[in-house]
Amino acid sequence: MKILIVDDSDFQRKVLATNLGKIGFSDVYGAFNYESAIEEFNKYSPDLVICDVMMPGKNGIVLTNALRARKPSLRAILITVLSTSEFENELSRMNLPKAEEEQAQMTTYLNKPYTLPELRKAITEAFK
Repeated sequence: MKILIVDDSDFQRKVLATNLGKIGFSDVYGAFNYESAIEEFNKYSPDLVICDVMMPGKNGIVLTNALRARKPSLRAILITVLSTSEFENELSRMNLPKAEEEQAQMTTYLNKPYTLPELRKAITEAFK
């Protein structure tokens, strides 16, 4: 399985790639923002994108929706430090078109900090 990690923090991308390796995933690519994620996505056509919600410029919700428009079978996990209510407030503030909001609500979420079992569970849930 090919996995694309998108996070504006180089450190967080490296930690996540290391953690994915520990649970058996080695075909992992990284990007630091919306534009670099589109570039890497076009190069590698990943099966799963794991993306930070809060990034400078276009956020992770906008990115995952754009990637799914290119590949509807793409699975996504959004990583956030926001509580559920904060995230729902952020989602409503974005004023997304109805279809994009529904896609965002169907995405698997993982709260920081997370454990390896939680990461494994999020990957499993993303493919249900």
